[in-house]
Amino acid sequence: MGDPTLKQRRLNMIKKILVAALVALALASCGKQVLSRTGKVIGEVTLESDAGVVPVLVSADGIWKARSLSDWLSVDDSWHKDTYTIIISYGSNRSVEGLSRSLRSGYVVIDTADGAECDTLKIHQRGIEP
Repeated sequence: MGDPTLKQRRLNMIKKILVAALVALALASCGKQVLSRTGKVIGEVTLESDAGVVPVLVSADGIWKARSLSDWLSVDDSWHKDTYTIIISYGSNRSVEGLSRSLRSGYVVIDTADGAECDTLKIHQRGIEP
């Protein structure tokens, strides 16, 4: 039915990213979670409206890279091996809080070199207060 080693590696990666997200939560004082491509919500990040950066410790087996799927988020997209802290940069959200479009959402995807694993960090950013 599938390679049990591959399933175990995937499970280990999810656990490690969850721990890394919790560490980043403590560093950035924001709620953080990871969303896997399978649709299982492990967590999310909520940021204030000002521009800034948030470190996220990614611990994976093997070679991987992060990439942003959103134009307002940027991340180093070079390849890394095993454990590495990525820095996600984001611009300010000048939308006025309370308007329906003031909260914006984006994604940073973690891909492995062999293409077998993929997880996504879902990021929300609040708008400015009126």
